[in-house]
Amino acid sequence: MAAPRSYAPSNLDARQFTAIEPHYNELLGRAVGNADELEQLILDRSDLDALVAECSANLYIATTRNTEDKAAEAAFLGFVRDVEPKLKPISSALDRKIATSAHADALPKARYEVLLRGMRVDIELFREANIPLETELAELDQKYNQTIGRMTVEFDGQVRTMPQMSRFLEENDRSVREKAWRAIAGRRLQDRDAIDDIYDKMLGLRHRIALNAGFPNFRDFQHRRFKRFDYTPADCMAMHDAIESHLVPIQRRWRACCPAVGISTSWLRMPR
Repeated sequence: MAAPRSYAPSNLDARQFTAIEPHYNELLGRAVGNADELEQLILDRSDLDALVAECSANLYIATTRNTEDKAAEAAFLGFVRDVEPKLKPISSALDRKIATSAHADALPKARYEVLLRGMRVDIELFREANIPLETELAELDQKYNQTIGRMTVEFDGQVRTMPQMSRFLEENDRSVREKAWRAIAGRRLQDRDAIDDIYDKMLGLRHRIALNAGFPNFRDFQHRRFKRFDYTPADCMAMHDAIESHLVPIQRRWRACCPAVGISTSWLRMPR
């Protein structure tokens, strides 16, 4: 097995596509003559991908620390609009180079079988036409995060964020829980139209992405994209039906006998 080494320069600025493009092109053009060379290609690609992913994560985290920081928002959206769309075709080409290599079957199965299986799914689902749609989705997701992140309520004499309010939903005193829930719900209702608009646009984009990839709906597409090999959407529906038929009646009888217990039922309300 080839020994891992650092491929990506530590000072590489992944915010600029022109900075990372030569390294990805080197990987794409690299000759692979045996399993050891293929493994080294995988390791080097992983090192470069990790650096780019870290850059993306840091840009996103900066937008969450202060939702009013326009410079942080612009930097993150710049990455989403300028780097990711150009990188996706190269990434897919690298997946194909690795997964279809004549030496792929010679790689240690215990280490690479799952990786290669996942790559083959990514190759199967990749569509150039979906890249701009995915960029729109990422922008909408950021818009939603900014909308939610700006929300505050005045509670118990202090201005609090939504995450800070969550602890009051677990208080033993029911009146405190109710007051907190009403405060949170009331604040979210103020942005109902904006959030509904974001969701409506997301639904349309997701459906188009699924259709482009040959799926009848986004649920089935996402199931495949998440690489859920061991169960199907039909299995999920069967589980939902089993819960409804067997567990919900038990839970209702339990609540009827012990109304003061206050058992949480959120796990029973599974979205289809």
